[in-house]
Amino acid sequence: MLFSSSGLKAQDNGVPIIKPISGNVGITNDPTIGLEPGIKGELDCDDLPDCVKDLEKLICLIGNTASVSVLTSGPAPILLPMPDAATTPQNVVISENLVVDIDYTFAPGSTIVVLEDVAIKVLNGKKLTILDGSILRGCLKMWQGVFVDYGGSLEFKGVTVEDAFRGVNMLTNTGSSFTGSNVSVVDCTFNLCLVGVSLGDESGDFAPIRKINVAISGIKNNIFNGGGVLKTNPGNFPEPFVGLHINSIRPITILNCTFQNYGQDPNNISSDYVTRGVSVTNCSPRLIVCNFENIGILAEFLPSSRIGSAISVFNPPSQNLRIWQGSAHKVGAFISVVNGQFGNIESTGVTIEDVAVGYNLTGIFILPVINTCKVDISGGSISNFRDNGIRVIQNSTINTSSLKITGVSFNDNKPSCPFEGFSPPLFRQSIFIDCEFIQSNNVQITDNIFLNSDKNPTLCDGLACIGIRLEKCKKSIIANNHFTDNHITSSDVSTLYNSMVLVISPYPTVTENIIDGAAGILNIANKTSSGIFVNQSFEGTYLCNDINNVQDGMVFQGSGDDNSTVTTNVFRNHINGIKLTEDAITGQQQAQENRWIGSAGQTEGLFEFMLDINDPFSILRVEMSQFQINNANTNSVFWANPRLVGTIPNDGFWFVPDVTSTQIPDNAPISCILGGGSSSSRLSRADQFVLAGSFPLYRGFAATGWDAKFRLYDRISRETAVLAPTGSPAKNFYDTHSGSANLGTLYAAWKQASNFGVSTSATATQMNQVSEDISGILTQIDAIDISLSDANTSTAVLQSLKTQRDLLLTTYETKENILQTLSNQFTLTEKQAANTQLANLNSLTVTDTWEQNFKDVVSIVLSMEANSTNATSTQQATLQGIATQCQYAGGYGVLLARSLYQGYDTNKSFTDATYAAIDALCSGERTTPVEKGKNNVISVQPNPANDYLQVVINGDNTKGLITLTDITGRLVFETPTTGIVTPISTERLTNGIYYIVVSTEGQVSKTLKVVIAH
Repeated sequence: MLFSSSGLKAQDNGVPIIKPISGNVGITNDPTIGLEPGIKGELDCDDLPDCVKDLEKLICLIGNTASVSVLTSGPAPILLPMPDAATTPQNVVISENLVVDIDYTFAPGSTIVVLEDVAIKVLNGKKLTILDGSILRGCLKMWQGVFVDYGGSLEFKGVTVEDAFRGVNMLTNTGSSFTGSNVSVVDCTFNLCLVGVSLGDESGDFAPIRKINVAISGIKNNIFNGGGVLKTNPGNFPEPFVGLHINSIRPITILNCTFQNYGQDPNNISSDYVTRGVSVTNCSPRLIVCNFENIGILAEFLPSSRIGSAISVFNPPSQNLRIWQGSAHKVGAFISVVNGQFGNIESTGVTIEDVAVGYNLTGIFILPVINTCKVDISGGSISNFRDNGIRVIQNSTINTSSLKITGVSFNDNKPSCPFEGFSPPLFRQSIFIDCEFIQSNNVQITDNIFLNSDKNPTLCDGLACIGIRLEKCKKSIIANNHFTDNHITSSDVSTLYNSMVLVISPYPTVTENIIDGAAGILNIANKTSSGIFVNQSFEGTYLCNDINNVQDGMVFQGSGDDNSTVTTNVFRNHINGIKLTEDAITGQQQAQENRWIGSAGQTEGLFEFMLDINDPFSILRVEMSQFQINNANTNSVFWANPRLVGTIPNDGFWFVPDVTSTQIPDNAPISCILGGGSSSSRLSRADQFVLAGSFPLYRGFAATGWDAKFRLYDRISRETAVLAPTGSPAKNFYDTHSGSANLGTLYAAWKQASNFGVSTSATATQMNQVSEDISGILTQIDAIDISLSDANTSTAVLQSLKTQRDLLLTTYETKENILQTLSNQFTLTEKQAANTQLANLNSLTVTDTWEQNFKDVVSIVLSMEANSTNATSTQQATLQGIATQCQYAGGYGVLLARSLYQGYDTNKSFTDATYAAIDALCSGERTTPVEKGKNNVISVQPNPANDYLQVVINGDNTKGLITLTDITGRLVFETPTTGIVTPISTERLTNGIYYIVVSTEGQVSKTLKVVIAH
């Protein structure tokens, strides 16, 4: 046998495996077969097909039974001598499998026709060369291709290869005597080959890296063209499949190649047939100035997993895909990862246009591997995309790493609307990142340009265009981006627009972004637009953003926005500068400088609720902040102020001026340094309610109280500065819930699950260093490859560079082995820690639904991490059951379950809209309404107070006078009541004890003692 078929499967990462060769002829210098070496064997070619009879002076390799030479074990090939390399073109017809067991060169301009199902095989230690202007093609049906055994070499220069299953197939069979293969493919064209060039034929999981080396001339200036219909073939493949297939080989550089016309037949799409320009598995290639045209399919009805791509990737963390410049036009996706890993990706300066998704990095939830991988996309542009410019969805390899998007220009200028699986309103998003909520994230989106262009009013009514959407991403940084919505129409069918949306993404930093909405649609009521939309993303910092021409500058939604800091932002033309939806809580803040400098008559803040003393949450919302504001040249300090119920409409003013404030000119510089805002060591009003045991239950569900405790415990655990001296409420709370207590045990398990594989230990530090070393080696190899491709480089310099490259490769392989050893060691340590936490969790007894949900979800994650398995069918069913509970009844575990179950929901039956509908069915009634008394009930909150306090009057008469005296009885403040709640600034008061006297109808109704403690 020429090579064994053992281990080969029907598919090789989606690429058909070619059947073994049998019944062979060969190229040999053995004179015993009856013909002198170098003499043509001109045989009778009358039986050849018409498609080759036009060739002159044929060499018909049809076999010769006169003599036999055994090359390897198995059936002996039939050998026929070929002429020595000549300067005149050679016209050859190969009718049986051809074995090359000597170094052989075809002359320039040769025509080599290979008949049906026939292959050419280059043996170990031998080299086949085909030179300028030669053509290697099939006849009536497809032929197998050129197979280069491991240890063999190939040089194609200026060759056209057509009609092969695989034009060139570099094999990676094992063998101790094999020193590796060399391949050089330059200035070639591959037409109508199912796979143009395949470097490495391993299938299945990651294989050992093999020594397939790119020769000095490299792989450059090639055209991979898939246009047209394939010749008849046994697999009935309708059209070409992959231009370049790379699998488990040494790092290589691909220079100035073009991949075009790998279109996809929408009527013949199966799970193993997705077209790609370049397919990368377990390798570190660099693509320099490569261009991709018409690859995959952009049909509106195809999901992103079936659209095809310019480049597909399936890499472990140690491998690096690097792309420098180049372009992609009319491709399903530029880079696509579907349910897999992608290692490190660095893409710089690529122009992408007319795509379904620019970068489509979507992964299934698998065991989070220990890795140091990163994705870095910089420069270039992405325009006219169907769904997303960049999409990263639920991939474990990104969550213990970093994702950076810098200096990219996004132009959402596609006039029609996306289709794939979106529930109304439809979404098109320039950047959409959905991280696994259970995992650690590091997302940085900086210095990008986002342009949303006019859409077709007929096709896109209801379309929502979003610049950046993050879901379940921790500690993200969104900075120095410029968003422009350039709708020029005031039509009622204009699209909805949000520059950025943060959903359940805690600890974000959003700073120095410029947002320019569309003035033409600013006042269209049913076409909402917002600058920054925040949904249950706690502890966010929103600093120095400039927002203009959107209906709502910033929107906060949901009860999970506590501890957010909003400071030094500029609000220009808008309907509402800051908007809190009826269920929003942002927590208290110190005095902040924000500026409202748009036209008169706008609303600085809109709070969509009616103040209700029976709803403590409404007090939380009212006490959100104190802002320093400059509006319409009226300089003042404005307070979030409660209104008289029923007397001021929802769009009315919610700020009361303090005329003693210092004037600030409209054009005065604004400091973009975080200062004067909520410090990390300050508890929010919601935190204070938790410590006091009076946290109000959102919609009456006790789970929201447990969630508030969980958030406070998380904050104290991360920021010990919030712990006051021993005996303080914060310290007592922490001590009570630590150790073996339920909350502390659940929290510890959650931290272990969410930080599995995060680089914090000494071993992880070593891994990071080795990974950086590998990246540096690859950079040096890249530079050498560019020099090697320079035709003006002398032979001596080329050889020196090649020697340097070989030394670097040896070092690279040594570092790879070290990294693997460290990774195995670190993984074992992490698994042991996961097992320990899992045992602690399993021994915990819980009784409440929300605690049980949390325990079940974290247990599933720890089990997967400890045992290197995916969720079982039983565990998936558990996740589904929790995910379909009401969020506010089921607690924090419901959000975690929804995040994880999405990866297993193959039918996508549970969408965000489904979950929203489930939550909408939850009762809005509170379980324990408070009866209003007939007499006034007066209270002061908070107490102790810091920069503010509020006098709350609940009863028959809320009209009266409030006076504040110090402990000596000296009057320090007096104000009429403003309804149910009257705010009082205390920032000018010194620390100490004060008395508040509340008088209604001329009579003293209440005297209260309050402590001021700044």
